[in-house]
Amino acid sequence: MSNNRASKTEGHFLTGLEHDFGIGLNVQEIAATLAFIEDEHHPDFTAAYRTTIKGWDVTPYEIFLSYYHKEMPYGTQKATTGDPYAWLHEKLRQELGMK
Repeated sequence: MSNNRASKTEGHFLTGLEHDFGIGLNVQEIAATLAFIEDEHHPDFTAAYRTTIKGWDVTPYEIFLSYYHKEMPYGTQKATTGDPYAWLHEKLRQELGMK
């Protein structure tokens, strides 16, 4: 699966990542996520953020943590029995068909 694929939906172009996950990532969030997929320790994954309507800052890490909260083990979410960054890194790579 190519992460450069684009499809037109309701007048908006979605990258393959947005299309696959359906979570409305902006350009900076897509770039940060793609960098994170290449390097698990890439700082942009937690540095690129947007402000929600309620005034909260949200990062790509928080977006994907929320998206996968039902799949990620509780201990990993809380970083007591696993690393949530490593889990998300592996999950995103699997979802995008990367090794």
